[in-house]
Amino acid sequence: MKRWLTCGMEAGTPEGRRAVVRLMWWMIALSVVVVVAMEISARVVRANEGIPGVWRALIALAPLAPFVGMIAVFARAYKHLDEMLVRMQFEALAYTLGLVIVVVVGWGQLQQAKLLPMVEVSMVWPLAAFVYAPCLLAVRRRYK
Repeated sequence: MKRWLTCGMEAGTPEGRRAVVRLMWWMIALSVVVVVAMEISARVVRANEGIPGVWRALIALAPLAPFVGMIAVFARAYKHLDEMLVRMQFEALAYTLGLVIVVVVGWGQLQQAKLLPMVEVSMVWPLAAFVYAPCLLAVRRRYK
């Protein structure tokens, strides 16, 4: 699988750019599948409120598994950019985006399972800002 993630992604080459674009399209397709799976799991949880809380949580959170893989794939793709500063920014952004998605979608799924209270969507942006700073610091430290 490691070969599949890096195949054709040589930095700065037309083949590398096409491979990254192809990877992004696969990620978009996977996102659509995950959204459908999330809706199905939400309907199952809402229709079966008699299910114990732990099982409802597992059903509600099951569609999150592909998001964890997406974090790894995006981070891997951004590592093949050719300019160092752009690489560091995009890598930090990849980690930030993935972490924020997992937190927000997980919270939303648990809200639908009636295990957590409703929270304003506007809280996502401060969360992203607070997550981005440590991600960027970690990436910069690694490249020193």
